[in-house]
Amino acid sequence: MIQALFWFLFSLLLGFLCIPVTRKVFSFLPAKGVFFAKPLGLLLWSFIFWWLVTLRVLNNDISGQLFALLLLGAANLWIARKDGLMAIWNEIKENQKTIVWAESIFLFAFVLMTFVRAYNPEIINTEKFMEMAFINAIKRSPSFPPMDPWLSGYSISYYYFGYLLAVMLMRVTGTATEIGYNLVASFWFALTALGAYGVVFSMLAKKKTRQNLPAIPDWVYPTALLAPLVLLVVSNWHGALDLMHSRGLFYSQGSTGAMVSSFWQKLELRDLTEAPASLSWYPSRGWGFWAASRTVVDHTLSGRAIEIIDEFPAFSFILADIHPHVLNMPFILLAIAMAFEALLGGWFKKAQGWLSALNLEPLHLIVGLVTLGGLSFINTWDFPFYLLLIACSIVYFTYLQCGWKGRIWQVFCLCFVMGVASIALYLPFFLSFSSQAGGIIPSFNFFTRTKYFWVMFGPLLLAIAAYLTFKFVKACNRRAVAYSSLIVVVLLLLGLVFTIGLGYLLLNSAALGKQMLGWIGAASAASALQQTILIRLKDPGTLLSVGLLAFLAVALLISRNLEKVERPETEMPSAKSDPEAFLVFIVLLGAVFALIPEFVFLRDQFVNRMNTIFKFYFQAWILWSLAASYGLIGLLRRAGVLKLYEKLVIGLLFLFSMAAIFFGLYRNDAIFMQFNAKLGTFGQSPLDFIILAIPCLFLLWFMAALASRNWARALSVIACLGLAAGMAYPIVQLWNKTNGFSGAGLPRLDGLKGVLQPDEIRSVNWLRQAPLGTLVEANNGGQYSTYNHASTFSGMPSLLGWVGHESQWRGGDAEMGTRYKDIEILYSTAEWDKAAEILARYNIRYIYLGPLEASTYKVSDKKFEQHLNLVFDSGSVKIYENPWASE
Repeated sequence: MIQALFWFLFSLLLGFLCIPVTRKVFSFLPAKGVFFAKPLGLLLWSFIFWWLVTLRVLNNDISGQLFALLLLGAANLWIARKDGLMAIWNEIKENQKTIVWAESIFLFAFVLMTFVRAYNPEIINTEKFMEMAFINAIKRSPSFPPMDPWLSGYSISYYYFGYLLAVMLMRVTGTATEIGYNLVASFWFALTALGAYGVVFSMLAKKKTRQNLPAIPDWVYPTALLAPLVLLVVSNWHGALDLMHSRGLFYSQGSTGAMVSSFWQKLELRDLTEAPASLSWYPSRGWGFWAASRTVVDHTLSGRAIEIIDEFPAFSFILADIHPHVLNMPFILLAIAMAFEALLGGWFKKAQGWLSALNLEPLHLIVGLVTLGGLSFINTWDFPFYLLLIACSIVYFTYLQCGWKGRIWQVFCLCFVMGVASIALYLPFFLSFSSQAGGIIPSFNFFTRTKYFWVMFGPLLLAIAAYLTFKFVKACNRRAVAYSSLIVVVLLLLGLVFTIGLGYLLLNSAALGKQMLGWIGAASAASALQQTILIRLKDPGTLLSVGLLAFLAVALLISRNLEKVERPETEMPSAKSDPEAFLVFIVLLGAVFALIPEFVFLRDQFVNRMNTIFKFYFQAWILWSLAASYGLIGLLRRAGVLKLYEKLVIGLLFLFSMAAIFFGLYRNDAIFMQFNAKLGTFGQSPLDFIILAIPCLFLLWFMAALASRNWARALSVIACLGLAAGMAYPIVQLWNKTNGFSGAGLPRLDGLKGVLQPDEIRSVNWLRQAPLGTLVEANNGGQYSTYNHASTFSGMPSLLGWVGHESQWRGGDAEMGTRYKDIEILYSTAEWDKAAEILARYNIRYIYLGPLEASTYKVSDKKFEQHLNLVFDSGSVKIYENPWASE
């Protein structure tokens, strides 16, 4: 575990090193944006290193990294000397309380996730092999773009910048990649927790500054902790429904004696349609945590179900795949903080005239462009939307200063100019990048059913809607309602007309008509149009839900600005502090992410909404979690001081929740059987009443708030109940995933142990030290297996790895050619001439012979023994070297 300490110490160093640039870039945020020093420092350091290695100025090694770090330190020192070292030191002393809170949050989150990873560290299943392959290949690559670990002779055709950041941290801390993989999950969890806290903390502190209160009231520090909790721990409602299903609620005995339930059949959630094998409060099926990430289901018009990915952060960190959507999270929060800084006026030299939106501080603009370009390099999907958020924030500040004229045009200009500049900063990557994306396809008959949407986002929607409703009732006027209604209704109708109309045209086109009919499961274009309109009319709940949220947000924003026009003497939020407007922005951007898949999806090899829902819903969760946290805190503050009976209710809620967790999860057989296993009808276990008490207490609290007409309290109780239901999943499934935090040889962070056999591990370690060259190993044409483990864990480029993934990354299989068949021939043929021709064609240097090769092919290894050099031999694994391969 000593490596975890090194990672934390380096984070302190990197954050401290970047205080000068952070305080300049976040000069309008509380404590000068100290929460964002770590991700900003990591991004700038990696940007410098990547460019210098790409230009062949530096080598991709530890000396190159340290030189890039030295350059970053020199730049910060120049900024610090320009502003005055003593002034910066005084600021640090003034903000020491905030700094201590920031470092404590980071440390707690880092230790917590490191502890979790230590109890399920194995690097296997799902995408872990892919990510490990990228990490080792980037580490071994002499220059950039890095070599593809699973397609020798080619560079990685994937957004790999996040993996480069991971490699740099592993290398500078001296961490082996099989340990570093798990520390990346912990480190990014902590960075994300700190970023979420920083955004909401800044919004709360700025709001209180407007009200002439102390700059940062004491209550802001603990309440902002709700943000990382909601973002990273609270989950969708599948977990709560899973508990109810496992207990057999809403089931009855049918005429045949079997348990039946129309409720669960109509809900149609994965793993929850069939009656449980035995009644229990503890869902314990294998990989039970997986189903919550497959809540949304699409259906063709013929009735065929299509599985859709709908991950959320808690699932992603329990799974612990360090995929681009996870690696981008801290930098998304960094971009959101930059947008808030822009909305407060921090990006501006001055704000006068029509061109004021382009009169920006150079340092803010440069760092903003590096951040936006970094988002595109880590996970390209996210980039345009956070570009839009920053552009809208810049223009909104200008509007508050100079009026409305020309502002929409400025948004488009800013998006174009900043977008092109951001891409240009990472141009070498985009020149070498190819994608499977094949344009935009109208969703037509594919849309998210209301039940799925609310199971997915219910915890967040309740909190946001409660706060916006409270503000709406207090602040909105008729003109704002009219304008907002018109805007939202028109946009939703235009979206529907576009997707249905364009879909119908494509169905009738000669080029795509037959394909689309097959995708959507229809016999003809006319019947497809009729069925699509009918099913969308029958279930408009998702559009109505998001539309209502957008209506409330737009109405609030319009009412604030109408008040400025109609009553100029009224004190309006100054351009330097308007967190409520920023709340509206993040709610609306979340709505954009939720609505786009209702109308279009990105065409890929799956030809459905799987990846579009996956990427967009994940971003909606990030944005709405921040809004939900801010909104709930606002409601609780407006509800006033807790009365004695409310404190008693909260105490009882905590007591019953802890009792439910203990009796539901405790691994004592006698207690488990009594409380939680082989239960009969509801009421036969004490745990039934313990869990039932929780919603009953919420109901009593809600009724008491209504009786006292404390509307803020009543709305906050509803929001808290929704979030509480979202806690069921992480509590139960984290316990499942870690096997109750137990296991032989645990805790440990080495993800290689238990995945490969000892001989295979020794061979991997040998390959890590061997000179680079093309490696050939068994390939079964599949993926999500331990095939290609030698290249995955050594970084040695393999002739061919996971075929399906390579095809996705490159948009086809042209580059793979006949490699799959040639590998089989190489291992199986007894003719040296055939083998030699294949070795020469691909310049193969190493031939790997292990258990998988022996079981996959009829291996004829005499030709290798006679003509090649045996360079590694350990029991079941041999490695031969081709002496004629060029280096």
